[in-house]
Amino acid sequence: MNTLLNIFLIALICVIAINVLQFFDSIEPILSKLLGFRVRLPEKPFKCSTCAAWWTGLIYLLVAGQFSLVWVAVLLCISASTPQIERLWWNVQGLIGLIVNFLNIRI
Repeated sequence: MNTLLNIFLIALICVIAINVLQFFDSIEPILSKLLGFRVRLPEKPFKCSTCAAWWTGLIYLLVAGQFSLVWVAVLLCISASTPQIERLWWNVQGLIGLIVNFLNIRI
């Protein structure tokens, strides 16, 4: 169960960092300025939450000693679900916004 949770959390972190916060899009100019030349990170795996979740999860399974066909299949399913995880994230954010607006009207 712990491995399943960790795989999901890896996918969630990848989705939020890459799709929501656009971390790598904002770090390219900083790296370019520091290094003195234009830095362009490759689209995959750095700007693709599905790829990032897959490769990070694969490394996690190897390091955690949980590498097996079953866990690789679970990782593949969760990694392929990153678009749905992103949609779920935005829906939760929208719901929180509605609740805050409702409470502001009532207060």
